[in-house]
Amino acid sequence: MAKKKDGGISFNFNDKVEVKGDMFNGDKNITYEGDTITNIQSSVEFEQTLELVQEKITALKEDATLLPAQKDEIEIVEGKIIEVLEATQVAEPNGEEIRETLDDAKKTIDSIAGAITSAVGLGALLGQLAYMATQVFGG
Repeated sequence: MAKKKDGGISFNFNDKVEVKGDMFNGDKNITYEGDTITNIQSSVEFEQTLELVQEKITALKEDATLLPAQKDEIEIVEGKIIEVLEATQVAEPNGEEIRETLDDAKKTIDSIAGAITSAVGLGALLGQLAYMATQVFGG
């Protein structure tokens, strides 16, 4: 549900992800399971955030209740995050390609989030990072 706040809008996704700030100028804060990602403005901050997401995905993959097909889907997302991290390391990262890869990862997580409560909100986080990719790298 979106609520107007001073300086922007606040979104809350199942009490797992909260996004606050100016959605158009990239001045926003994202909180996911207690970790706050604040106003990503540089490639270094973007990469650090991706590494945090990668840790969350690795932890999710270790869930003993996952079915093999769910674990396979999480591994696909994990591969896409690694792909994005590699894409940020080139001389001129392509923001549009990074956004598309993150959007694909979001769709994959969203497809299993209904069955895996610990994945709820991760798709929203990936979606916000996809948007931020174009802010940081262009596209």
